Amino acid sequence: MQLNHCFCLNQDSDDFLKWYVELLGPVLMGVKPAEILSFPQTNERHLQMFLKVKDLFSQTNKMLHVDIENHGRCRKALFFNPDALEKTISDPKNLRFLQGQGYPRSHDSESHLIHLLSKMEGGNVPDEIGIFLGYPLKDVIGFMGHPALKLTKIDGWRIYGDATISDLKRQDILAARDRVKLLLLQCSPEEIVQSA
Repeated sequence: MQLNHCFCLNQDSDDFLKWYVELLGPVLMGVKPAEILSFPQTNERHLQMFLKVKDLFSQTNKMLHVDIENHGRCRKALFFNPDALEKTISDPKNLRFLQGQGYPRSHDSESHLIHLLSKMEGGNVPDEIGIFLGYPLKDVIGFMGHPALKLTKIDGWRIYGDATISDLKRQDILAARDRVKLLLLQCSPEEIVQSA
């Protein structure tokens, strides 16, 4: 898979920040371990928006971000919840799977994140990134072409085999986004991020 598209753009600065707080709400709340954001780097305005989003989420220790080395048309960053990522990586099934993909034998998420970012240099996205993004292992393995797992449906991501676990995960993510959406009716993006 190639990182060759920029997805994140909105004209109004206030709406722009609200949209990102809503999008990253599941990560901020620990429901989802990580999310990748892409920003066009075609002009100074886009760069300023990218920096504004990174600055906003620097105001909490519930979320960190790292720039993704990419030589394309977009700036990309991986925003992650350290606790949720640690829990995801340390799950024995995920850990075994990642080790089978060449990841370190250690249980700490930092070494796994470093390995993932090194694999992403130049714009390639390894299929196992789904683990880091919080997708169920069966869906990641199905996406990689495991013959026993057939595509069941697409709902936020490609779901393979029995959809029960995937549907529950998707409901948790959507519920977290809805909670943030409600908070945005009463609070500024900065207030939500700072109080997380």
